Amino acid sequence: ITLHRVLLDVIFVSSTTTQYYVDVYVNGVLTATHTGINGTINGSTTYGLMYAATNVAGLNDAVQLKVRADEGLSIDFNLIYQIWDTEPTLGTYINSVTYSCSTQNLISNINLSNFAPDMKVVDFMSGILKEFNLVVENTGENEYTIEPLLNWYTQGRIYDITRFTDVDSIEVAKVPLYKKISFKYETSESVLNKYYFQSYKKEYGNTEHIYSYDGAEYSVQVPFENLMFNHFFHSGTPSGLQVGYALNSSLAPYIPKPVLLYRYGNVTGLPHDIHFKDAIGNNANIDNYVMFGQDYTNSTTGVQYSLNFAPETSTYHLVAIQQSIFATYYFQYLYNLYNLKNRITTVKTVLPISILTKIRLCDRVIIRDKRFIINDMQINLTTGEATLRLLNDFMPIDPESLIPPPSEDDIIIE
Repeated sequence: ITLHRVLLDVIFVSSTTTQYYVDVYVNGVLTATHTGINGTINGSTTYGLMYAATNVAGLNDAVQLKVRADEGLSIDFNLIYQIWDTEPTLGTYINSVTYSCSTQNLISNINLSNFAPDMKVVDFMSGILKEFNLVVENTGENEYTIEPLLNWYTQGRIYDITRFTDVDSIEVAKVPLYKKISFKYETSESVLNKYYFQSYKKEYGNTEHIYSYDGAEYSVQVPFENLMFNHFFHSGTPSGLQVGYALNSSLAPYIPKPVLLYRYGNVTGLPHDIHFKDAIGNNANIDNYVMFGQDYTNSTTGVQYSLNFAPETSTYHLVAIQQSIFATYYFQYLYNLYNLKNRITTVKTVLPISILTKIRLCDRVIIRDKRFIINDMQINLTTGEATLRLLNDFMPIDPESLIPPPSEDDIIIE
């Protein structure tokens, strides 16, 4: 034996015009994608070659085929496994076996694994946590709660620990403030992003603040690309159609780094229809579409939010969106930190069991007439002694929701 081959023979497809795809995984790795319409695969009306391997020592490949389509359809096929003693063009196979497979009913959902960016799950989660200033808290053996920092603080209790505090041990010091705070996306190669950089000498959506302090630098770098969009105009009037280009400065397509987008919602009542070619080349037009981009408008409050760190002018609304990522998720905490009255206070306490077993970093404490948030704490569970490093708390106890939950009309159910 010199060769092993796996072929696919399509015997029925419910749609003669819908394009489908067969992804070939060898030992769990995507190695090829084959295109088919009706009974034709890769232009062949007989069999489609899915896999071929020479008869090397230790050959033990696991071959898996996954079928997807542009639209919902049913497809039935046979799999054929062959072994050869010579190349197929020169001889005939030694033996062959045909496996009859059950009909596959494909629904029109997207297989996320085929379109997800090439990045580790841990890097994706880390990027999400940093971008939105989120806190992860273990609430069970395999359960975690993720929420914005300000919302997390609302979950805490307020303890008056004045009578448990050694007032003679209180130390007050200046808060070591950052001299520079910056929030950055990955550099984009998109032609629109490049033009923006050349015009304004800054990357689209990034922001930084410089202060006259001698502290360190605080930099939030997320592993996502902030793709700048473009709102089409027709005769000088906004058309309601917004698109993003994965084209570089040479107008050549490129694969961007992972991109986060808000689902703005369904845009209706376009002044001009959108004209395009469908999958089989016919002319088509629509007067509404589901838009994605940097912007999101809450349908209940009417407040506009942006995925930009800076209050950039919205490419769709053509006005500056003040509720940027920085303003929404970071400003309140950093404003409290940079308050001229803020100090870092270190206290030693002997806490009772009722507090010792329940206190969390999101709790607030009161000493005399001042309220604090906990920066860090060291607790001796045997003696109950606790050393707390505290920051003055000027934040609201119960702030409004950052981005209220969407209405039922905004929810996508797959």
